[in-house]
Amino acid sequence: SSSFDVNLYPNPTRDLFTVEVMFGTSVSATISLKDVTGRELMRPEQISNVSTFRRTFDIGHLGLGVYYFQLVTDKGTVVKPVVKD
Repeated sequence: SSSFDVNLYPNPTRDLFTVEVMFGTSVSATISLKDVTGRELMRPEQISNVSTFRRTFDIGHLGLGVYYFQLVTDKGTVVKPVVKD
């Protein structure tokens, strides 16, 4: 659970999706993208001292299916499914 909302769009997508988060206070976080087996598809990335986060990701090179965007902070963890169709 977490004290913030993660907005992920468009979902489903063909190539690109955007993640927006408003933390409300300065936090550090780790972001990652995983497949349904839990295998990491991108190196976990550290973001530091941010109160908002917005980034677009390209999954055009991945096969059709469901992937999971994960954001971990000391305030909680959020996992959002991303459907590539």
